[in-house]
Amino acid sequence: MLLSADRRSALSHLFFQGVVQPHARRAEFQQQIREELWGRRPRFVVLPGGQYEHLKDDPLVKEIIAWLPKEYHTIGVVDIYPNKSQFIWDPPPERAVPQTLFWVIVMERN
Repeated sequence: MLLSADRRSALSHLFFQGVVQPHARRAEFQQQIREELWGRRPRFVVLPGGQYEHLKDDPLVKEIIAWLPKEYHTIGVVDIYPNKSQFIWDPPPERAVPQTLFWVIVMERN
């Protein structure tokens, strides 16, 4: 999924897989992500679940996931079903966790 918000992205890497896959520039890319995410502190962070399932065991992804709740709070959860999507804005804590394999979480900086 690719969205346009008519502004520059907080991160310079469009595809996160290239940041976590083993290759010669991996450490450089990961440091760049840390500097951009921690330094730019975007107002919103959008987490797509389809990518997360493939990346969740990477140390950088775990680091980001541990950091996010300290700086951001969930303002929207989308569960994507085969024939529909369910949007929940300002979810109570028990509904801030997606129920499906394909989901989107929208977080806002505290």
